[in-house]
Amino acid sequence: MDIGFHYYLIKLLCVGLGMPEPDARIVAQSSQHVDDNIYWRKIDEGLSTEFPVVATFSIDHRQSSDSTYPTLLLHFPPGDGPDVPGVARKDGKWFEGITTPGAKMAQESLDKAIQSGNLYLIGTAAHTMADTHAHQGFSGCVHECNKNPAPSLFGRFLPPLGHGEFEHLPDLPVNWMDSRLKGEACKINNKERFYAAAKEIAEKLDPFINPKSKKEEREFRINSVLEKVFKAFGEPIPAYERKSSELELLAQVQIYDFRKLAQDEQFGGQFMEIYDREKWRDASIFTQVRGIDDDKFADVFQDVVTSILPDKYYWMDTYYQNVKTHFEKSKSTTVKIYDVDTKVKFFETFPAKSTLKEWPEVVKNITCTPYYKFHVAAQTHLAHLIKKTEERTARDKGGQKIISLYKYYDDGKQEAWVGAMKKRTLAYRAEIYGDTE
Repeated sequence: MDIGFHYYLIKLLCVGLGMPEPDARIVAQSSQHVDDNIYWRKIDEGLSTEFPVVATFSIDHRQSSDSTYPTLLLHFPPGDGPDVPGVARKDGKWFEGITTPGAKMAQESLDKAIQSGNLYLIGTAAHTMADTHAHQGFSGCVHECNKNPAPSLFGRFLPPLGHGEFEHLPDLPVNWMDSRLKGEACKINNKERFYAAAKEIAEKLDPFINPKSKKEEREFRINSVLEKVFKAFGEPIPAYERKSSELELLAQVQIYDFRKLAQDEQFGGQFMEIYDREKWRDASIFTQVRGIDDDKFADVFQDVVTSILPDKYYWMDTYYQNVKTHFEKSKSTTVKIYDVDTKVKFFETFPAKSTLKEWPEVVKNITCTPYYKFHVAAQTHLAHLIKKTEERTARDKGGQKIISLYKYYDDGKQEAWVGAMKKRTLAYRAEIYGDTE
């Protein structure tokens, strides 16, 4: 699924069910940001306010060198086995990492998120739940189960990671063929898959939004919302009849129709805003660009750019508090404020950790930013999925030895960032879930 579902449809769903618009925007922004948060970085590196950002969509070998990419658990959580309707394969093979629609692991995560009442966590967990439907039959690691028997010319050059060899088809409003699957299940109607995902999410959200509603009221409201939303969804077209560029254009038209539907009083009564992927980051983070802006080259050239002169990132509050402190101590009358913003020359004397203890308001402000709250929620959710995945086992190709589901975890060989993240999220869980499981 793409932004059409993860942001626009999710927001329509939330508002249509009765969630206040500002809350619905947080849920939808969190849901879509799981796809857009592709950066690995440390904010305020070396300070007591240092915060490590873990990418929630990444196949970056520099950060996760194993071929299993655990961040992809957010998009491909292990499913419930080959007996789930619609996922049986022609070759009869199965791998425990394959996701299935409404996977129990994703269900548990969304249930816990809703129980917590944390809107950022609800959004990230809703993303994973939705992806179990769109990505059913695929796994979030490099595995033969993901191979396309008849890949396109472009697909032949892609690794069997997720639905890479099938390109964008599982995420678009189209009909397509998954020739790995048995019987009629190989004929995929994405509208049906997306509807099932939306219905499942709505049935979980409605009791949270409308706790006093009776069963009949709940069913009527959910059906009413889904009927209008999926009328705007339109009818999917056969993917093989169009070029990929035309399919992408179709998705943009659908987004416009979703935004227009928001003019209906049930969905807020006004044309929906355009999603801004950098809204939270730009409001919270000051970037010290050194040479070339790394973020502009993140998808292609970051290996080269960041290894030469990596940018640095600071919380707005620590950055401007440092500027303020500098000016208070400086006796110079020639320094202009624009010098700070363009040349960033005062970071050589950035406050030591002990100095930050004098800034309790700074720390408070940082933890109140949506950017911070999203990343705490996302890392908590990811740590939960990793823990559940570690509990799964699978047989090796010989069928004799029992191994952990992902070789990433064999013999306890976890990469440092995973161990650090899991340890860090214990404190997050106590705050969000009220437990330290």
